[in-house]
Amino acid sequence: MEQFLTEMRGFASATNNAVAALAELRKRDVGQETIDSRTLQKPEVWRPKDAEEEMSGWPEWSFLFKAFMAVLDSDYENDLETLERQLNSERAFDDYLAEEKTRAKRLYSYLVSYLKGRPLRIVRAVANNDGFRAWQQLCKEFQPQTRQRTLCLLQAITQYPAF
Repeated sequence: MEQFLTEMRGFASATNNAVAALAELRKRDVGQETIDSRTLQKPEVWRPKDAEEEMSGWPEWSFLFKAFMAVLDSDYENDLETLERQLNSERAFDDYLAEEKTRAKRLYSYLVSYLKGRPLRIVRAVANNDGFRAWQQLCKEFQPQTRQRTLCLLQAITQYPAF
């Protein structure tokens, strides 16, 4: 009986060690607590029908998309903020670190999944499936940085046949 109890204690100890090691590996791989995909609401697919909807819908959709990506991986929050601040700087895909390449490709796949119409065509025109470059192109197109660009876009919208 004592031999059985000793074996059971050893088995319990080995099980506890294995569970602790798995939990540690999971935290290290994910880099944060596991996200329950059933509770995380995904952003809507953005498919603007005209130029007006492109300009008016981008701020809200991009905000929701950035929040979604930041929950999946906190590094995306810094990546996307940096890309938006530095729209004119373009790093070559080959210059990215290994983890940046992984995040760029993952961002690209999410963008392809959640965009339709002209925004999707902008993303698909980017080489190497570089999601970071694709995000910069989308921001350049739909997020005017200067007053003159804002006025040009407003003028284009008001000249649209519906008006």
